[in-house]
Amino acid sequence: HCGGVDHIPVHHTNEIAQAESCTGHKFVNYWLHNEFLVFESEKMSKSAGEFLRLKTLVDKGYDALDYRYFNLGAVYRKHLQFTWENLDAARNAFQRLKNRVIEFKTSAERSRRAENNNEIIAEYKQRYLEAINDDLNIPAGLAVMWDVVRNDLLSPKARLELLYDFDNVLGLGLKDVKKKSGDEIPEEVMSLVNQRTQAKKNKDFKLADELRNKVKEMGYVIVDKKDGVEVKKG
Repeated sequence: HCGGVDHIPVHHTNEIAQAESCTGHKFVNYWLHNEFLVFESEKMSKSAGEFLRLKTLVDKGYDALDYRYFNLGAVYRKHLQFTWENLDAARNAFQRLKNRVIEFKTSAERSRRAENNNEIIAEYKQRYLEAINDDLNIPAGLAVMWDVVRNDLLSPKARLELLYDFDNVLGLGLKDVKKKSGDEIPEEVMSLVNQRTQAKKNKDFKLADELRNKVKEMGYVIVDKKDGVEVKKG
């Protein structure tokens, strides 16, 4: 049974009394009481007229899943501080995740690489399960997810399968992520990007710079990030 911490002393106590008096059985076995979403150190409440509506976020250009990702960044037992800056940071992180998912989908379709990393996959699944089973520690689960995203030892197909598995809990709709029409990166550009990534791994930085310049001449920019690279129109 779920609810806010403010329901513990009265509302949920009454639910237990009523349900158990009526049925003669224990009401529920597990309770998850979430802490408050706070804004400028104050609890957001409808009675105070300061509650945040999803429509407000949508009207400001945010997707509902941006807000979901924001909420996943905190353990449910702790206060979550709302600021527009924090929401922007969550939206940017979620966009990077979607970009990588699109990249993995494209690479998986082209690759014929044989899978030989079952032990690594099993280890990641176990780590994720342990995080989620630790009192629903979603932030720890997200950390495992980003480890998967950044692990070049795993094939794109293997990373996708893990991300889809993790998303059964996260609910971010990763299977449905698609590149918007007009945003497709040409195959020849992505080929140069992949060659540059390999050149950097080989510490051939001169070649990497040359490939970056070629991509730039074709009208695209490579942005290096901690979790990989982003390619966008220049």
